[in-house]
Amino acid sequence: MIAGCLEIGDVALCQPYEHGDGSTSDAKFIVISGISAERHVLYFVCTSQEKHGKTKSPACQANHFNSSYVIEPPPKKKGKFKAKQRDGFSKLTWVDLVPEIELEEALRERFQSGRMQRRFALADHEFQGLVACFRVCPDCAPIHLSYLGLA
Repeated sequence: MIAGCLEIGDVALCQPYEHGDGSTSDAKFIVISGISAERHVLYFVCTSQEKHGKTKSPACQANHFNSSYVIEPPPKKKGKFKAKQRDGFSKLTWVDLVPEIELEEALRERFQSGRMQRRFALADHEFQGLVACFRVCPDCAPIHLSYLGLA
């Protein structure tokens, strides 16, 4: 359990979200991806805004300065199958594969203050695809692999 409320592969909504450069967004989804022995959490920020040069098809896009993993919303279930609807993003979403690292305690404070809420867990195939994509990204360093338990 991370920050007392999250697991690896969980998607959380942060409101507001403060970017590394000090700017803020009203809200951002993040994917909790790993944790170090020192209790630093690795996560990736998501966007549903289409960006120039990014494909709309679900795929790994490992490029310099523009790496992302595309996740489609789960198919809508109808009728008697509606109760088995899988949670997920409501629209096509790009997980920006720029690793963000934050102390677990900072995430716990955000959660306890109501500025972060767990929304759902990625399906196993989505999370494994994201990790496999990140491994081939230029931004992936050995330290990041250790957060993912792969070093």
